[in-house]
Amino acid sequence: MMQLASIGFLVGVLITQSLADLPSREWSLLLVIIIPLAFGFPKFRPVLFVCIGFLYSVLIAHDKIAGQISPSLEGKDMLVTGIVSSLPNINSDRTRFQLDVIDLSELQNNVTQKTSSTPIAGQVPGRIQLSWYKTAPQISAGQHWQLVVRLKRPHGFSNPGGFDYEAWLYQQDIHATGYVRDLSKTRGLNRLIGIDDSWKSRLNQLREHLSHSIATQLPKNTVVGFISALVVGDRQAIDSEQWRVLTGTGTSHLMAISGLHIGLVAGLAFFLSAQLWRRVPNLSLYIPTPRAAALCAIIAALVYAALAGFTLPTQRALIMVTVAMLAIWFQRSVIPSQILAIALMAVLLYDPTAV
Repeated sequence: MMQLASIGFLVGVLITQSLADLPSREWSLLLVIIIPLAFGFPKFRPVLFVCIGFLYSVLIAHDKIAGQISPSLEGKDMLVTGIVSSLPNINSDRTRFQLDVIDLSELQNNVTQKTSSTPIAGQVPGRIQLSWYKTAPQISAGQHWQLVVRLKRPHGFSNPGGFDYEAWLYQQDIHATGYVRDLSKTRGLNRLIGIDDSWKSRLNQLREHLSHSIATQLPKNTVVGFISALVVGDRQAIDSEQWRVLTGTGTSHLMAISGLHIGLVAGLAFFLSAQLWRRVPNLSLYIPTPRAAALCAIIAALVYAALAGFTLPTQRALIMVTVAMLAIWFQRSVIPSQILAIALMAVLLYDPTAV
């Protein structure tokens, strides 16, 4: 029945994602009634799980869009403070980066004074994507900045068959996009405040350091961009000709660390650690070889996902690897379809936009 429940949940999520308009958040209150019914009436469980998947994804969707700025704030000068939460993408024209927002205030028209020193209630996006054109300073992961920006709600082109940029922003929890104002009057406001020391910032700093080290050690190597992409998920060193070849051969997806890469690393760690564990018989007295190998696989997948910046594809792959390895750890005799069903449910609970 786990397989049917997971498929039902998936169908419910797909129904939500296919709607042109999002139902009211109040519909999700029905989860309090339907979830007990699903476990009390097994015969109706697949249908009830369709309802659960639908209502749950409605609830998550409302949470995702709650941070979008009001249309009345679009195009206005705003003072934002936040932490650089991504590896900056730098070219000759602009520097693009993501900022985790701490505070957002509206400025006067003369962009010299704040109208309010407190956050704008209900209008503070959790994460924004900014572009700083021409005179951008050196932006690094983990930096704490105060900036004058102009923002707009996420949007993209509606070209059939093209890349859905708005959907990508939605999946990444980016609640607004915009650019840094670089006027002479804002020079005192655009300033670096300090360096954040949270684990997330330290992780991004490590990724940035590794990317720079790879470029330094291989200054004339034509595949340095591929190495950075596969080690830390930094693809900006891949030039346009290389992207053309990757696109033409249908292999561009290999440069985005995802389930394929996490699975390879986890599988390699599993089999190598199992071989090493068997060579020391006394170790098996404490932890059986399959359990030790499963634990090593989870750790390897976790480390590689961290180096990739915990992007959504790596998060989903990490969940699936963990589910499979926990089945080995607890020595549960389950058929592969049950493991896949549990992994599917876990991924959808974590991120319904995975569909």
